[in-house]
Amino acid sequence: MLEDRDDEPTRRAIEWAQSSGRGAAIAPELLARESLTHEAVEALIAERIEAKKRRNFARADQIRNDLAEKGVILEDTKDGVRWKRK
Repeated sequence: MLEDRDDEPTRRAIEWAQSSGRGAAIAPELLARESLTHEAVEALIAERIEAKKRRNFARADQIRNDLAEKGVILEDTKDGVRWKRK
């Protein structure tokens, strides 16, 4: 996995904005991106790997596209799948 140095500061900033009554100022796409946990991303990647093994490339592509819409970039390497948030 690629290192995501922005994840924790972004999460803290969102929590601060929500707790101080400034939640409406948070960009909707940022909220959507942050609602996807690391565990959820890992689960979708595992599902994608399994879909590719079963030659269900349509599902594998759908998972990649869904993650991309939520700001998660996948990189297939010889050592496995790496990912990072935009």
